[in-house]
Amino acid sequence: MRDRISLEMTYRGLYHFSVAYDKGQADDPVKYFTAQENQDLGVVKSVRKPVSQMDLSPFPAPS
Repeated sequence: MRDRISLEMTYRGLYHFSVAYDKGQADDPVKYFTAQENQDLGVVKSVRKPVSQMDLSPFPAPS
């Protein structure tokens, strides 16, 4: 899970959290960053598909 957290975007997102905190809309940065409506901040990276291996044999088997 640790590799899914973007440190750079966390620092950038702290500005947005501080604005929401000043408005009384947020009080916990972890909940703020992981909330569904704040996924556009990019703090939690999306899960990517694993890289598939290419079959480089001259006569690949049909799949």
